Amino acid sequence: MSKKVLTILAVSGLLGAGVIGATSASAHFGKMNATSSSLVSHKQADKDKHNVSKTTTTSAKSNATKKAHSKTDATPKNASETKVASSSVKAVQPATTQTQTDATTPSTNKVTSFDQLTQNQQLAMLADSCFAYKPTGTQFNVYMPTADQFVIYDIGEGVGGWPDHAVRFTNNHNGTYTIAGAESSASSNSQMTSQNSYWKTIQNVSESSMVARFNQMDSSTRNMLENAFNIQATDFPYLPIQQNAIPNTNESESQNEVSTSNFDRLPQNEKYVLMAKVGLGVANARSSYDVYAPSRDQVIIYDKGEGAGGWAMHSIRVTDNHDGTVTINRPVSDIAQATSQMYKGNSYWGQAVTATKAELLQAGDTLGQQDVNAVANVMVTIPGDFPYLPITQNTMPK
Repeated sequence: MSKKVLTILAVSGLLGAGVIGATSASAHFGKMNATSSSLVSHKQADKDKHNVSKTTTTSAKSNATKKAHSKTDATPKNASETKVASSSVKAVQPATTQTQTDATTPSTNKVTSFDQLTQNQQLAMLADSCFAYKPTGTQFNVYMPTADQFVIYDIGEGVGGWPDHAVRFTNNHNGTYTIAGAESSASSNSQMTSQNSYWKTIQNVSESSMVARFNQMDSSTRNMLENAFNIQATDFPYLPIQQNAIPNTNESESQNEVSTSNFDRLPQNEKYVLMAKVGLGVANARSSYDVYAPSRDQVIIYDKGEGAGGWAMHSIRVTDNHDGTVTINRPVSDIAQATSQMYKGNSYWGQAVTATKAELLQAGDTLGQQDVNAVANVMVTIPGDFPYLPITQNTMPK
């Protein structure tokens, strides 16, 4: 894609170095009162009263003037009455000021659960969590054939075409949503179609991080977002919601089978090298790697020779999907503010991307066979579980 749609946690290679996944969403989205004019009116009234009184004293012997003087009794007769009237106007001011404050500050009624939000509020926070630009002042179509998987499409932003403004969400029913963007074999957005494109997983976003964002967002931005959704119970017209791979043609299917077969024939340590290259962004023979393999289809690769950033910056989990692809996960935390604060009690395997075995082979071509062999020699396989984060921990610990 020519432009990135989503606010993706910083990733090395396909995944990169960002790890504080669920909390990374970016910041997004006055009146004069009548007091001063009212006070001016009172001063004018006092001035007029004084002029009337002076005229009355000068013309006291005139019957017509006496009659006019009797009418002036309707105005306040002393400074005390004028003072009371003036204070009654000033009493309006605090309420006006309070109205101004409420329009620009977060609500004091904090929500504690994503389920407390209305459907439009939930959609607002999902949109806020994934678009790289501030999605305010626009309109969204929501294609929702099912409640568990739907597409939010920003129809108010035309630059870049639909691939840059459409995001698929999957409700994982574990306190997280998985975000996917449109990927394609086409060279530009204008050439992307349902025949050459698919939904590719980018990352997860937690309900807890969206609730925190909801509580701190100013009400005007929140209200603007809430009213921006047009929900439709149909599939996304540009790319079917459930399309997770490019539709197979005889040629592409044959190429995929060849790549999968070639990858599966590699020595085990060479496979780990290619996984490290794609998942960590680097495979260095001067480092050292532990590979935790408690099961055949799922391993954790830990670059223990890279100390900067701690274990969370240098470990990935790789799952063989047995369909010519692997899923690569990085450790994330909804609580820790830095990787140095991450441990198994506040972290989980999130931030997932899918890579084809053809892409893994391409990473090997980039390295060259000599470097692949050198890195393979510093790979040590350990049959037990990863001590820093259990391999099956997919959600935040309760």
